[in-house]
Order: sequence, then C-alpha cells, then structure tokens
Amino acid sequence: MKRKAFVILLLVAVRLTLVDTILAGDGECRRCHSGEGALRLGLKDVYKEIDSYRFQHPGVKERCEECHVERMLKEAAVKRWKAASFDYVEDQIFRIEELSGDREYMVEVRIVDRAGNRSSLPPYRVIPSEVETIPYGDSKPPTIRGVTVEEIRQGVFLEVVVRWETDEFSNSIVECGLSKKAMDRIGSEKVFTTIHRVRIPGLARGKLYHCRISSRDLFGNGATYEDFTIDTSKKAVEIRSTRGADRTPPKAGRLTFFRIGRGDDLYVRITANEDVKATLFVTETVEMDEHGFGLLPARKSQIEICMRCHPQTVSHPVGVRSRPPSTRIPPDLPTINGGVITCVTCHHPHGGNRRYFARMDINRDICVTCHVERSW
Repeated sequence: MKRKAFVILLLVAVRLTLVDTILAGDGECRRCHSGEGALRLGLKDVYKEIDSYRFQHPGVKERCEECHVERMLKEAAVKRWKAASFDYVEDQIFRIEELSGDREYMVEVRIVDRAGNRSSLPPYRVIPSEVETIPYGDSKPPTIRGVTVEEIRQGVFLEVVVRWETDEFSNSIVECGLSKKAMDRIGSEKVFTTIHRVRIPGLARGKLYHCRISSRDLFGNGATYEDFTIDTSKKAVEIRSTRGADRTPPKAGRLTFFRIGRGDDLYVRITANEDVKATLFVTETVEMDEHGFGLLPARKSQIEICMRCHPQTVSHPVGVRSRPPSTRIPPDLPTINGGVITCVTCHHPHGGNRRYFARMDINRDICVTCHVERSW
C-alpha cells in the first residue's frame, strides 16, 4: 500500500515538473505568440502589441501562466462540474458554465421521482462547439403568474414552499425577509423551468414576511413580482409525501443539448415522464499539452484573477449579462458566454495607452456606448 502511494506521488511530481518546464519563463509562450511563430500559426503577436502600449501591466511578459494556464492537477487529471434540480419538475434546463467550446465532455444524468425511485441515463459525449446554437435575440421578459404559498411545514422553525409559473423557461429566485430592506436570497440561477417551487427554511412563527419573486429567462431577460407576503401565523398546510408508494423507476424521455449565441455555456434540457429531480455530472479528461493541463476558463482568467488585486467595489459590475435593448455592447468590447461582462470588456488585460488600460474614455465613451437609453 505504501509503495503504491509512493508511486502515485512520484508520478504527480514528475507531471508537475513537466508543467514547470513547459511554463518556465516566457520563452515557450513567445515561440507561438510572437514573431514568425505567431504568423505561422495564425495567432496574434501578443508581445508586439504589448510593446506598443504606453502603459504595461507589471510582469505581463514574464508571468503568462498566472492568468492563462491551469497549473494544478485536478482529481485524477479530470475536471468535474455538477448541477442539480431545485425541485421536482417534468421539464427543466440546466446551464453548465466555464466549458471550452472545442473540448470533449462526458455528461451523465441521474433522476429521482417523488417516491424515491431512481434511474440514470447512458453517458453522453458532447463537444459544445458542435451542438445546436440558438440566436441571442429574445428581449421579452417572462411573465410571472400564479404566485402562491403551496406548503407550510411545521417544525422548530417553519419551512414554506412558494410556487409560481412562467410562460417560458426561467430560473427561480426568492428574496424574503421581515422588511423590504433586509431580504435573504434563495433559489437557483442555473436551472430553468416553467413551474417554479422554492423552499424557504428557517422562518419564525407569527410573523409577516415580505418576499420578492424573480425569474430570468435563458436570454437574460428578467421579471419581478414585488412584495408577495407570507403570514406564518396561519395554520400549516403540508402536502402528503408519496415516497415509497410506487416502485416504478422514472424515465427521461429526451435529452437535448444547445448553446445560445457565441457563448460556450452548455444548456442541457431534460424531459421526463413525471416530476423528477435531476443531477448532472459533467467531466473532462485533461491531457498534457503545450499549455500544461490547459488554459483557464474565461470567467476565471478575465474576472477572478483580476479581482485578486482589484476589488469589485471600485469598478463596474462584472459577471453580469448585458440586457438589451437598454444595454448594447458593441463587438469591439469583448464579452464571454454570449454577453457576460468581464474586466476585459472595458480594460486591455496586458496594458494600454489610457489610464487603467481602458479601451475607451472611461469617464464617458464606454458609458454612452453601452447604455444606449441613458442620458448623461
């Protein structure tokens, strides 16, 4: 057993040494991203562009791997994503983020019905860039209707289930508190359905809670139902459980993959023959290449890395999607995942000729270019 553990540690050390060798200095990066190497491969001469800037980011040409390359081994050199339903529904769509469009992923689906019966689907192999693409063009928000308290469960604290419907696939968010100014947020941003149930735990008896219901569709259009109230002095209403009443396993009738616009996010639609909770497992086998264990996802390299030194509190919000028609981002301001704003949307990552490496005049031009319906 000790010998096996030693061999595993030795292999990991060897592979990490290879990564360090590949990424030592910036010589290897220059070979493909500057001069004749870049011309031969059809890549941008990044180093020439950096040298042309009046201001340069510190260490930008010596530490490429800090912002671009995955240096750490994942478990067994495999990256994993997991997503799960928020409640039981027949038809639901999951959004899996931070995928690479040209890599192959294995998608596994497991479902369970209200009676506790389980089943799973055969694994699917998917390359995001090869699946169907839906144009990013819908600007109509979903319609929220039928908001009601479906269930109140009595315990040490109360647990309330709020239910509503939308006329298109949307996510499910509830903000709830004893006042409109202090609300806790609960729900699912990445699961889209037309029948929504959100379970709100930990409510006190004999109180009046103010809630805000919101749903955002696949294209980022949002709708809100304001000031829905929950009176916890009312008698509890509990739906009788069907667990164990039926032994027939559920069946997923259809599994559909698609993307929206230019984004690499993978959308997975699961349609079952009854209300089910679903769990998705997405895996990617990582192999060594000229970039070690691969390039970092765009969200990490263009948002999380920047925020290590530049706090969100002093900049424009990032990680949010533009909302047409009031907000329209031109093609020369890059976004990710079909419209998600990053630090790189407004700032050159390596340097620039303006303060803060801004792509445009940061006091006016960027604002009026994107916020087309505002008056400055």
